[in-house]
Amino acid sequence: MDYSHQVSILVWNANGWSSKTRDPDFSIFISGFAILAIQETWQTGDIHFLGYSPFVLSALPGPGRGRAMGGAAVLISTALLAKVVVLGKLDLFAIAVLITIEDFNLILVNVYIPPAGSRIYEKGMWPRLESFVLEMRTKHPHAHLIVVGGFNARAGPDDFTLFRTFHQFPPSLPIPSPFLVRQSKDVICNARGLDLLLFCYKAELFLLNGAVSTDFPAGFTNWSGPKPSLLDYVAITYSLALWLLTYLIQRLSKNLDICIPYKS
Repeated sequence: MDYSHQVSILVWNANGWSSKTRDPDFSIFISGFAILAIQETWQTGDIHFLGYSPFVLSALPGPGRGRAMGGAAVLISTALLAKVVVLGKLDLFAIAVLITIEDFNLILVNVYIPPAGSRIYEKGMWPRLESFVLEMRTKHPHAHLIVVGGFNARAGPDDFTLFRTFHQFPPSLPIPSPFLVRQSKDVICNARGLDLLLFCYKAELFLLNGAVSTDFPAGFTNWSGPKPSLLDYVAITYSLALWLLTYLIQRLSKNLDICIPYKS
C-alpha cells in the first residue's frame, strides 16, 4: 500500500454556506482539505470557493423572503488534479460524484435528509436513497464508495440495542466488518436510526462513527439542542476501509482522511 499521497475529506453541515465562508480564518481551515462535502448550504444558485471546483445540489427557495432550505455541495480542490463526473442527483437530498485520480475511482454520495417536520421532508426517502446508491455501485462496480452527510438519525449506543428497540434482529453481512463493534455516546434510538442501519446493511456499507479507535465511542456531531446528539454519519465500503488512515469528529466539524495510491 502506497502512503505517499493522502486525500482528506471534510464532511460538514454548514447551516448556511455564505455566512461561514465570510470568515477568513474559517476559509483557511477548510481549504486544508482536498474534498469538501457540505450539507445545508441554503444556496439556490452556484457556490464558489477559490481553488475548488463545485458540484452543487440546489436548496429549495424559501417562501417570500425566507431563507432557502437544504442544499448540498461537493467541492474538489483543483490541486488534486482529479477528473470529476456528476453521476446523479436525487431530488433535494443527495448528489453523487465519481472522482478519478489516476487509476483510483471513488464514488462520493453527499446526503442531507431533513427532520421529519421540515418543509422539504418527503416520505419514502430511504428506499429511494438505497436504490440510488445501488444504481451507482452497479454502474461502477470497481469504484470505492463513501456515503456521507446529515441524516438526522439517532442510531443508539450500538447495533444490538437499536434493533432490539424495534424488536428486530440485525441482518447478516456477507463480509465481516473490518472495524470495531460500533459504540456511541448517543444512547437515543429512533426510526430514522433504524432506517440508516438497514440502509448500510443492504448496501454493504460500514459506519465509521464509533467503529474506529479515533472515534470510540462515537462522538456527538450536533450541539444545538438541549443535549448533544449524533446526527451525521460516514459510511464506506470494505474496499475503501483498506485505505483508511484516520477518522476524527471535531466540535467544529467531522472529517475523514483516506489514503489513495499515487503514481508520480
